[in-house]
Amino acid sequence: MPALRCVLFPVLPVAEIIGISAEPYNTFDGEGFPACNNVTTVHNATSVNDIVSLVKRAAANGTPVRASGNGHMWYDTMCSDNLDTVIIRTEFVNRISNLVLEEGAKSRTVEIEAGVTFLQFAEYLHANNASMGYTLVNWNITMAGAVAMGGHRSAIREDSMVAAGVLSLDIVNGDGESSPSLLQGAFTCNTSQWWPYLRKFHWRYYDKVPLDLSNQEGFQNTFSTTDFQAFTAKAILEDRKYLMTSNMLFEATAFALWSSPNFREKKTQKAINQWPVYGWNYDVLIGGPYPDQKPEWEYGMHGATLELAFPVVLANKMLKRVRQAFDEEAAEGIIMTSTYRSGINIKFGRAYYDFLGQVTYNTSDGADWSKGAIMFDFPSFKPTIGDGKRFNEDFYRRLAKTLIDEFPARPHWTKNTRAVFANATKNIDPSHLAQFRAVREKFDPWGTFKSIVGEILGLYN
Repeated sequence: MPALRCVLFPVLPVAEIIGISAEPYNTFDGEGFPACNNVTTVHNATSVNDIVSLVKRAAANGTPVRASGNGHMWYDTMCSDNLDTVIIRTEFVNRISNLVLEEGAKSRTVEIEAGVTFLQFAEYLHANNASMGYTLVNWNITMAGAVAMGGHRSAIREDSMVAAGVLSLDIVNGDGESSPSLLQGAFTCNTSQWWPYLRKFHWRYYDKVPLDLSNQEGFQNTFSTTDFQAFTAKAILEDRKYLMTSNMLFEATAFALWSSPNFREKKTQKAINQWPVYGWNYDVLIGGPYPDQKPEWEYGMHGATLELAFPVVLANKMLKRVRQAFDEEAAEGIIMTSTYRSGINIKFGRAYYDFLGQVTYNTSDGADWSKGAIMFDFPSFKPTIGDGKRFNEDFYRRLAKTLIDEFPARPHWTKNTRAVFANATKNIDPSHLAQFRAVREKFDPWGTFKSIVGEILGLYN
């Protein structure tokens, strides 16, 4: 399991420039779902040197800059609201090099650039008889992005934080200078799917198995769908804005689909219909789109989400409080359901000192995070008809406020609204925020990389 040495903000040559006037820069959901409300220019960098030169130029002109992989961004929180913002896309700065796998070596390392995605990295390591462990993430997220936001982790049984595998970072600072930054390095996943209307859970767990137990190579479909499935699901879900029964039908259908393994055999593309599923770790942990399918957002199926982390010792109390919130709606005659293909995701992470990460410990809230964290990840379908609001839209806002006000809840840094961040700031250790601000002032004294999240957290006051 080689540790990582990655370029967090790679400089790409200006191979392509998109955009002239200030326009939205969208999330993976596309038009109408901005990650940044107004940006002036989008650069497709192609090398680290490009990134350096672009940042230097921006810093000299006082122009705000944001790096973007964009595979896991849900809301308009990636940038500040400065109309002069420039985006540097890292997609084409994705070299992997210097793999060291010497037998008996004290550490095994590899260097990657900022645009390297999890799937690309996993395939590279697999081809070289290596693995980065059992960290659970999505196939389209960059490694650097996951390290930077501190949210991606695996089970409560093993140290599997993405950031835990990093030995050092080469950082392009706010002046456009590249410098190394050493980090502390270290290196089975449990997930559940909650179906609130049906009052049921699916529990999935991953474990190591002997190589000779099966020659099956399972591959998981995370977000892809067929034309027919997408058309049918979208028709039902658009109705859900007005018809409660459409929501109930969708949850029941999705539950049935997920009751059998959502896997194919990688070599034959045949469906796998029985547990357990055997395969290489990233194929079964992450997977990706099947070769004959497309991601759901390419069919116009869009989502909103809420993800909060809680001390695992408060897991039962938190889940009962969520159940209470659903039951209170039902008492008023409103049945709330899961309207996302995988239900409400319940995930776990082992404690890891990660500063502003979701699983860090020894914080001022007095809660016991040392046993790990439980993540409540509540994605939901966002209609495109009418005013675009979800069925009983206010329920989602009230639930978020309740959980943040009643528990030491921590936000996922790319999957929450501005309002959620503003309310959740009170749950972040003030001394951690002060330390992070000091780091920001050292590496980015002029606020070149300012984001709306940083502003909400008070890092630029």
